[in-house]
Amino acid sequence: MIIVIVLYDLFVHKPKEESVSAGAHCTIEGTVTDIASGKNGNDKVTVLGRESNNAGKSPEKILVYVESENDISIGNGIIVTGDAEPFRTPGNPGEFNEYEYYNSLGYSYKIYSESVSVTNGHSSFKDSLRIFKNKGIEILYRYLPEHDAGIVGAMIFGEKSLLSDDDRESYRLNGMMHILAVSGLHVSMISMMMLWMISKFPVNYYAGRITVLILLVAYGFITGFSVSC
Repeated sequence: MIIVIVLYDLFVHKPKEESVSAGAHCTIEGTVTDIASGKNGNDKVTVLGRESNNAGKSPEKILVYVESENDISIGNGIIVTGDAEPFRTPGNPGEFNEYEYYNSLGYSYKIYSESVSVTNGHSSFKDSLRIFKNKGIEILYRYLPEHDAGIVGAMIFGEKSLLSDDDRESYRLNGMMHILAVSGLHVSMISMMMLWMISKFPVNYYAGRITVLILLVAYGFITGFSVSC
């Protein structure tokens, strides 16, 4: 098995090349696929798109930092102009590896936006789920200390951006990132709770199961189908 892995790494696996150089000024066009509340008044917007002057290139997954007051919804087509940056690699032992983390999620690079314009409509379903998620996170921060709210928010909503870099790296180094993922155990417990609640109402057996299935899919979209990485 070790020999196979070594041969794969040598002859098959190609390291992902950086799409941009540090500080490159560019304009991208694409579709918003996710929005996460960030820190310091900025939201982290996931855009599936490409640079405007490179229309023949396959779409890439790009992380865009935008001001929170921007009226952007999931499903919007947008045009973003700003400075593109590759993800940082750690400069010191034990430091959070931004490049490794976002590369594992499929992101190519990040952009700090200067201007954002919306070109078309949005997905009302996904946007409604995002509003519900943000409301839930807001409630956590209202009743829990900031540090605890970030950890609970990551566990319930799969929103790891709520964790500090130190906490995230601590969980990773101790092999505990799976606690923050939406695992089969979490889904099973939620399913059992939903089934118990539905059993208290005069609902048909099959209708109850279908309702739980729909709610679980919606929960998956809320958490972004979070994985432990």
